[in-house]
Amino acid sequence: MNERRATYLWELGRRTEAVAAFRETAAELQEKPASAVKARVFVGVAIAALQAGRYQDGCEWADVALWTAVDAGARAEEGRALNVSGLALGLLGDPGGVGLLERAIEIARAVNHIEDLLRGYENLGLVLEHAGQLRASAETSAKGLEEAQRYELADTRQMMVLANNASAAFMLLGDWDKAEKIVTEAIQDRSPAESLYQRLILGEIKVARGAYAQAHELLDSIADADHRGDPRFLGPLHTAQALLSLGEGDLRRASDEVRRGVEAVRDGENQLELLRLCAVGLRYAADQRDATLGDWLAQAAWTTGRGQPRRPRSWWRCAARNVSVCTAATPPPSGTGSQPAGPNSTGRTRPAYARWRQAAATYARSDGSDPRPPAREAHQAATALGAEPSRTEVARLAAQIGLDLRDRPTPTALPYRLTPAEFETLRLLCKGLDPTAIARTRGVGVRTAQTQLSSIYRKLGVHSSVGAIAVAHRERLLR
Repeated sequence: MNERRATYLWELGRRTEAVAAFRETAAELQEKPASAVKARVFVGVAIAALQAGRYQDGCEWADVALWTAVDAGARAEEGRALNVSGLALGLLGDPGGVGLLERAIEIARAVNHIEDLLRGYENLGLVLEHAGQLRASAETSAKGLEEAQRYELADTRQMMVLANNASAAFMLLGDWDKAEKIVTEAIQDRSPAESLYQRLILGEIKVARGAYAQAHELLDSIADADHRGDPRFLGPLHTAQALLSLGEGDLRRASDEVRRGVEAVRDGENQLELLRLCAVGLRYAADQRDATLGDWLAQAAWTTGRGQPRRPRSWWRCAARNVSVCTAATPPPSGTGSQPAGPNSTGRTRPAYARWRQAAATYARSDGSDPRPPAREAHQAATALGAEPSRTEVARLAAQIGLDLRDRPTPTALPYRLTPAEFETLRLLCKGLDPTAIARTRGVGVRTAQTQLSSIYRKLGVHSSVGAIAVAHRERLLR
């Protein structure tokens, strides 16, 4: 009876009462024999811990629930415990979480438990996103959506969560149109309280596209919502608010949002959200030469995860990749001088932001390197996404460096089957740049530039830079 009461309280949104009821019931059942009810109660306690950002605590409760379910021979509850345990491990950066979630999906399908099946897809999509496997995350969530639609569950909570996860992954992949379509359909006829995460994602997209009025409306509608201290909501909310403030030129508010966000999530175990916030803040600090904020954020980022269990080295690589994909927090290179806050960076705006910074730094150095190629790449990336703030900033720089963005840098059909990157490398070679200078101008490694040159020589049928330049001039390849 107490287990059902706690479950109903949870479904009604009375989370504080539900958590208390689950914990009270767990204490009562602690010495009782293993049973399905006991396993469900332990799962409830584990879920509450995860939503509060206490992933290690949630993982331990999920393990206890799993042992209980296995001892009781409760197959459905075993799958449910695996579901929560896999989510906890995934959020802790343990790759073993994926395998547990796949097993949970298999069990849910075998026992015909539709709710647990959809929950398995929800959690697997989230864990894959957390690990930086964005394409796999999007495909998993999309598959879950198909399952929900097959069972005609379009208006359920599971459908909302799956839509949220799918749109988040597509947003990070740079497919903003698809992400916006999914999330817009999901929030139709739903109040802000029923669509917190979906409105947050849509708000992030609007910020990145420069639709600031719409972004304000969306973010303001959920700013004071009952988020239950969930770092997966608080982190992105403050990040979006900070980027919105940067886009509008409200630098003080941007700084305040970053600080508030870091303080909100730094004591929890979701290091990825903390790193994302620190990345945005460090970008702002570098732009504004705010050493105090920069030092504080660097310290927060440096101490992230210290003393936390279950942090394999691979997790930090995944976290670093995810942060770079999500925030493009690349400070301007030394020598660029004080610059205004840069274009917003979400998902695939990373090339736009990084190339814009590279072009600005190249122009400021005045060392003979050409800032136009990276500026053009930045403009193309921003235009393709519809990232208006980025496109406007790059266009402003283009006017300074004398770049006509209407021109095409290369012919439509490149000769000798050269790739666009090889063609640009050949162009720079013909201007007299050596491999090191080519690499610096194009923003790639020296080894990459040398590999491209070797490929160019092979395709042109020559054996040296002299021969490549001779062919290029003789056949007017660069005109």
